[in-house]
Amino acid sequence: MTSGQSIKFGIKFPEFLTIFFTLMLMSPSLSPFSNAEAENRIKSDDFEVLEDLTDLLSERNEILNSNLIPNLAEPKIEEISNSVSSSESQNPILSVENVTESSTFIETRPPNPVHPSPYELLTNTSDRPPGFVDNIWQTLFNITEYIIWTKYTDSEGNEIESFEPVTFSASLISLLRLEDALLHSVDVNNDNIDDIDVGLRISWNPSDGWGFEDGLSKLWIEPGIQFSIKVIDEGSNDEIWSDMNSLQVSLIKAFSYSDPDS
Repeated sequence: MTSGQSIKFGIKFPEFLTIFFTLMLMSPSLSPFSNAEAENRIKSDDFEVLEDLTDLLSERNEILNSNLIPNLAEPKIEEISNSVSSSESQNPILSVENVTESSTFIETRPPNPVHPSPYELLTNTSDRPPGFVDNIWQTLFNITEYIIWTKYTDSEGNEIESFEPVTFSASLISLLRLEDALLHSVDVNNDNIDDIDVGLRISWNPSDGWGFEDGLSKLWIEPGIQFSIKVIDEGSNDEIWSDMNSLQVSLIKAFSYSDPDS
């Protein structure tokens, strides 16, 4: 190597950046650690409930330790004690002590309810007349049939009860009686002589039972159904009416919607 020559050391630019960033990343590890201290605090807001409770307990202890309760209770107890007195012979209270000695007591019960006879027929299944139905099939087959029930009571209290089934064919035959259509003759005292005609009649008022609507395009008719009872020849059978106390007559139509055991 000659004197005119010199030695040069150089670092390339990319290598310099690598060394620079490496030193920056390692610098925190070379610096001393810094510690931060903080005081732990817990803040709560009880809306002054605890304070009020403390005051209440303090007030309670003051009352218990004072003479306030005895001062309030003693006058009341003394008033009750003064009201107790011994009974003397002239005291009217003594006269009621033996007031029940000569008394007698009997057991009382409310009277049994008295229901109308048709109600008893519906509820008493063991004493039903013919014509009653037990299921829906009998109801459908006997839809046009009903029963005329009568109960005649004479002046001596004797009762005669009778049932007259009315079938669909009997209703058709009754139409032949123009004035008494749909009425059926019934013997109320079992003397084999018909006494009354009973049935449902269709009534119609010509002056008020019909009319037109929408001009003359619709005609409406409003018939009425009447429960009718008519005495048959009252003069020839006057004895039954003169000896009668009461007579009950009803039309009964039974319906059943299920089996009797359901």
